[in-house]
Amino acid sequence: MARPLGRGGIRFPAQRYKGSRTAPRAVRRPPRAASVSHLSYSFARLADMPTQQTEQDTGSARYTYRLRLSATAHRALLKEWGRCRWVWNQCVAESKQAHAYNRTRPEGADQRTCGPGQLDKMLTGWRLGKKWLRKGASVPQQQIIRDFARSRAKAQKDIKARVPVRQRAGLPRFKKKARADPTLNYTRRGFRLKDGRLHLAGGIVVRVVWSRDLPGDPSSVRVYRDSLGHWYCSFVVPTQVEPLPTTGRVIGIDWGVKETATTTSDAHDLPHAEHGRNAAAKLARYQRMMARRRQPRGKSQTRGYRRAQRQSARLQKKVARQRTDTGRRWAKAVGDFPPSSGHIGQLSLRRSPHHGHEGLPAGVQGRRRRPVPLPARGHDRRDRRQPRRQPRDAALLDPYR
Repeated sequence: MARPLGRGGIRFPAQRYKGSRTAPRAVRRPPRAASVSHLSYSFARLADMPTQQTEQDTGSARYTYRLRLSATAHRALLKEWGRCRWVWNQCVAESKQAHAYNRTRPEGADQRTCGPGQLDKMLTGWRLGKKWLRKGASVPQQQIIRDFARSRAKAQKDIKARVPVRQRAGLPRFKKKARADPTLNYTRRGFRLKDGRLHLAGGIVVRVVWSRDLPGDPSSVRVYRDSLGHWYCSFVVPTQVEPLPTTGRVIGIDWGVKETATTTSDAHDLPHAEHGRNAAAKLARYQRMMARRRQPRGKSQTRGYRRAQRQSARLQKKVARQRTDTGRRWAKAVGDFPPSSGHIGQLSLRRSPHHGHEGLPAGVQGRRRRPVPLPARGHDRRDRRQPRRQPRDAALLDPYR
């Protein structure tokens, strides 16, 4: 009679351990390898199954656009963010007070909670007691309470699941004015689109740079500022999943390190664009400037430090955009497989002696600058400002001349 299998396909050994305190070891049986014919039959059945459109195929997508703000709109958005930031900090304080009370509460006393329902009631009292808070719209203040509740719930879920500290989401913290970037969320009753402009609750009107059309009526919008000081708006638009028609063409993709992607089609190989390596010298220079100008803790940073910090952030943002653009162009070319003559030219990212970076002609990239020789050590500042004059023979042999 065959021995019964345990949970997960575990078979225990037949021998018994008499007089031993060691528990029997569980020996996991290796999974049975599926035959090629079985896999082919399974894929054939999946291919024959018709695709049905259900309600689960509907979802939402975000469409982000750049904002052009006037001085009045900029001041109004910063004031609105100041009120929402105060509401967030009050929610953090109430949460900490509830946690401290629950740890030392007497026996038989009810446990305090800090959910979105209690915080909404507190918001009503805060708005009644503070005139400056009532001047702002209630929609972004209510939405920031929802954001706080989601952040707190995620942190408590990770703590309960014993997620490692390095991987878990931390509890909400206080938002400082100098460090926290503004983020305002508006539901459908808090904004409207009229004559190509975005009208927000509170009489704030901003101009949107419509780089593309919205496919439908948005259900919500998020207005935020990035680390470079640029303002954006992100609309949530309901979408429906539409399966693409079957073409019968396949392509194999292998992700690597030296080459970003190697495919079965030579025209679709994606070499490493080296955007980060090209910007490494400038980034290291800005970081050295920040290190020299950094003030000790407790003192405000200098203008030179903040200028170098902005330049470093702008350069990192540029590298991220270059990588995103390269990936999107490559994905579009792969989606149009087999390639056309136009996509092959756009996808060529290799460097060649006749072309510059990213497959563009060398004339488009501009002329290469002649390298300036650095002065040797021991020279004074006057020699460092003006490089030494090269001999005539060396200048004639210079390949960049």
